Amino acid sequence: MESKLEMESGRVESECHAKALASQRITTNFNRFIGFASDGAPSMKGDKKDGLVALVRKHLRGLGLTDSIWHIHCIVHQEALCAGALEVSDVMDVVTKVVNKMRTVGLSHRQFRSFLEEIGSDYEDMPYYNKTRWLSRAKVLKRFFDLREILVDFLKEKKLISLFPQLNNPDWIKKLAFLVKTNLISDMYKIIIGFEQKLGLFISEIEKGNLFHFEHLKSLGLTVEFQGECIITLCKLRDKFQSSFQDFRKLEMDIAIFSDPFSGKVCDVPPELKLNMIDLQLHRPLKLRYLSVILNEFYFSLCKKKYGNISNHAMKMFALFSLSYICEQLFSLMKYAKSKFRSRLTDENLLSQLRIMSRNSMEPDFTELMLKRRSQVSPVPPD
Repeated sequence: MESKLEMESGRVESECHAKALASQRITTNFNRFIGFASDGAPSMKGDKKDGLVALVRKHLRGLGLTDSIWHIHCIVHQEALCAGALEVSDVMDVVTKVVNKMRTVGLSHRQFRSFLEEIGSDYEDMPYYNKTRWLSRAKVLKRFFDLREILVDFLKEKKLISLFPQLNNPDWIKKLAFLVKTNLISDMYKIIIGFEQKLGLFISEIEKGNLFHFEHLKSLGLTVEFQGECIITLCKLRDKFQSSFQDFRKLEMDIAIFSDPFSGKVCDVPPELKLNMIDLQLHRPLKLRYLSVILNEFYFSLCKKKYGNISNHAMKMFALFSLSYICEQLFSLMKYAKSKFRSRLTDENLLSQLRIMSRNSMEPDFTELMLKRRSQVSPVPPD
């Protein structure tokens, strides 16, 4: 795909280039190419002549294929960006330092686990925090809040409590409690929309002093000053969510058809799906099956001959959402390959490393390698 896309040299182009090349492990049959996910960099999502979207469309036109493809900004990446809008570094910095202090020193880690066992705690350990994963943050915050008093006792015993005065600060503890929320966003669009609506509910309830959905904060009480701080934080997060995921909002109708083909109005769906939708919605056994099995099993069981268009639409949606996670995996591999210890990394080297690192398993073809071997011949001494 390197020669076909004809990308210019340079750092930004190289990154686009490597991602496009690595997509070969997803699909090399461009007759079935429906779209791809990437990060939000202009060079990746740009639709101009230098953007990856434009280059892929140009390549498809060169093959005589339609250039009508879907491109989305990786939903995992957007969730992480939205999480950054919370501005809770004063809480996360302390939590991270405490966790690292407990986990990185082998003796302290073993002693802390023994300490938890001795006091009969419900938890056996404190998990690491990975800043690139939103769910990791939520898990660590929940565990940290539940173990906060035990952590203070242990740090006092180790004479380390003076390093973390925030643990004895009631206002800081309230901020920690505010961040501990058991309802987490997932990687599906409908949950993101639901989360936006929940944010509006939380803002309305906190304005009234109702902490029903914040059980950890409720146990500590809510002052007037902190009430205003909570509302400001939630409003920032809501605004960030509403301005994000624009590419998914454009696909809202497709997502609705995919998630519930029996509830949509036939007049609202694309023309190629109308007949399939009518037949499907009048088929009671299929509706009962839809209600009794998971979504992928339902679509895989559809008769391709009778429901071909709606089945193909579902396969596109399955592929599009799975590509978002693959995009994030590939980006992590690229960051690992482009470490600060490298002084030089060419496009070819990066491509080769990504191809190897992105494969789940790789077994050398020893027979082929032996056929291509070049034996070393010792020079023959002259007579």
